[in-house]
Amino acid sequence: MEKLKDRSFVFTLLPGLLLAVGVIAVGLFHEWTSCAMSVLLIIWLFAKIIKEKDLSLKLNITLISVALIVFMYGISVFWAVDKGMAIVGFLKFLPVLLFCLYLFLQDGAEAFIKRYLPIFTAAVVIVCATLMQIPSIKNYFSVVGRFAGTFQYPNAF
Repeated sequence: MEKLKDRSFVFTLLPGLLLAVGVIAVGLFHEWTSCAMSVLLIIWLFAKIIKEKDLSLKLNITLISVALIVFMYGISVFWAVDKGMAIVGFLKFLPVLLFCLYLFLQDGAEAFIKRYLPIFTAAVVIVCATLMQIPSIKNYFSVVGRFAGTFQYPNAF
């Protein structure tokens, strides 16, 4: 109850909920879902920085690699044949960087990944496999009879 009173739970719970919503929202496959997630994560990051008046980031190879990939998507706009699609590619991968920033701004990010990500992943698979058994929504969770889950693409799921 104390966490509810001081609202600090927002800074720890919200991004995890956003991750869950992202997986349920077709795995952020559509551009609008990626953009919406990016906006929410940017708002969260700014709020966290304002609240703590600090931005202490623990750099590691994972964060650097993800930032480099997203940066490359961003600069590809300058020489891309289809500049619009290059921007879309950047926007589709921006939430990955923002979520990594969230994780590495937290204490115990590695523990979070090791503890909760496997549980969350297993829960998504179980829920999707169960919902796939309902005939009226079976096509949402499968593609030509192949299990696709919420990503709607079997190989990605």
